[in-house]
Amino acid sequence: MLDNTTSSSTPSSSTTSQPDKETLGYWGVPKKVQKRFLKQAGISQLYPWQVECLSMPGIIEGGNLVYCAPTSGGKTLVAEILIIRSLLISKKKVLFVQPFQSIVAERVAYLTAILADSMGITIRGL
Repeated sequence: MLDNTTSSSTPSSSTTSQPDKETLGYWGVPKKVQKRFLKQAGISQLYPWQVECLSMPGIIEGGNLVYCAPTSGGKTLVAEILIIRSLLISKKKVLFVQPFQSIVAERVAYLTAILADSMGITIRGL
């Protein structure tokens, strides 16, 4: 389990010539979707703790991950990146579970705005 209490709360910027792990593109998020994340949520890069989560052995390949962060800390973005990768690679349906119907409605609207037009993916809530 990762805990965000000791991590920086601000995404850092890198000036190296290597691909920056803090960019969405590094994790396989298509350019069209990156533009939607920026437009819909103002997200252009990841926090260091999010990079740490995604960099853990086996996570990108579909392994399990348990992590915690404060409210509005960016936990959902980690899941969304893994969902996008899964949709692109496996071309299978994805089930994204949320604790309340109001959050489901919010996520359906948000993910539709980000993924439906740019990737041609249908988003539904139950």
